[in-house]
Amino acid sequence: PPSSFPELQTLSEEEQRFLCDNDDEFEYFVNNIEEIKTLKSMRNDIIEDTRSLCEKVFAKEDSVNKLVQSMSEEKAALDGSVKKRGELLHTLEEMQSKYSHASIINRLAGRAHELDVEGEELTERFLSGDLELQDYLVKYLAIRKAH
Repeated sequence: PPSSFPELQTLSEEEQRFLCDNDDEFEYFVNNIEEIKTLKSMRNDIIEDTRSLCEKVFAKEDSVNKLVQSMSEEKAALDGSVKKRGELLHTLEEMQSKYSHASIINRLAGRAHELDVEGEELTERFLSGDLELQDYLVKYLAIRKAH
């Protein structure tokens, strides 16, 4: 901004009083000072640039809102996928535990023990006379076959 206005210095004291007493004349005089014209022009340019920038920003608002919505939907889908992956990993861990070598051997050993007990009980029934030889052999061979 200018630090002085030479236009005012060239006026007589009477002209200065006249401007001070007459608002319309004062406004006309001030508006015709070159620096004031330049400042007003710059202000108008800034206002126009700001208005143009605002219009561009608001024109992008729908696109931004659509992108935000799309990102929200993608996040929801990703969250679902992450949850599903966690469930699948849990299922895999359960299956690995259930079908591990040690688990299979333990189950086979348990079943073999059950069959041994059944065979011993069957033999005791046969030896005590509660079971005929033919029935004993059929049932015992079935147990041994399962064993």
